[in-house]
Amino acid sequence: MPAESLTQAAPIGIDAQDVATLLGISQSHFYGLLRTGRFGPEPRRLGRAKRYDRDEVLAWFRAGCPARSRWQAMRGGGR
Repeated sequence: MPAESLTQAAPIGIDAQDVATLLGISQSHFYGLLRTGRFGPEPRRLGRAKRYDRDEVLAWFRAGCPARSRWQAMRGGGR
């Protein structure tokens, strides 16, 4: 893949601010969803950074935004 394509591609791992922006909510609302277990996708660690799988966030939203426990069950208990 040419280098230009890589720089123009949407990132697959996004941070909390990007998740909030993608969902159209504030960062504080996003952290509230995390704190109360209402946000389904779990982050992946890249060193000290936490990143969420962009496609999983979109799939979670399209599934109706189920709570974390329900989302994990829907996903087969794992990632």
